[in-house]
Amino acid sequence: GAAVPDTEAAAIQSNRALVLLKAGHHMDAADAAAKALERDPRNSKAAFRRAKGLLGHLSSPSAAGGPAAADAKEWAAEALRAAKLAASLEPKDASVAEVLRQAQAAFDDAEAAERAAAVESTPAGGADGAVEADGQVLDEMD
Repeated sequence: GAAVPDTEAAAIQSNRALVLLKAGHHMDAADAAAKALERDPRNSKAAFRRAKGLLGHLSSPSAAGGPAAADAKEWAAEALRAAKLAASLEPKDASVAEVLRQAQAAFDDAEAAERAAAVESTPAGGADGAVEADGQVLDEMD
């Protein structure tokens, strides 16, 4: 059979992403949209749907408390890249502008969570010594 032209293959994958989004399969939708963008990097709908899928995954109950801060930041960064691409292709679309705002907020939140996790993993005694359970610093350096 004849090969499907890139723009048609991209439209098929983008439409698949739409159906998956509506069904609540956020990561599958994001993956389908990514395949569409591989075939047609200027497909604004695919970029929009990739951002929506990643944002939906970040806010889904299965992801709540689940993804490590680094994973959440990576997904949020990818959502932000996709939203920025969609906004560059459809600068007057209000829905795209809203997803861009949401993606920026998700990225900012993920960065803050990553920083908070880094602070929490630092021993209370800091670099100067180990801390016992009662909070006393051992081996204090002068």
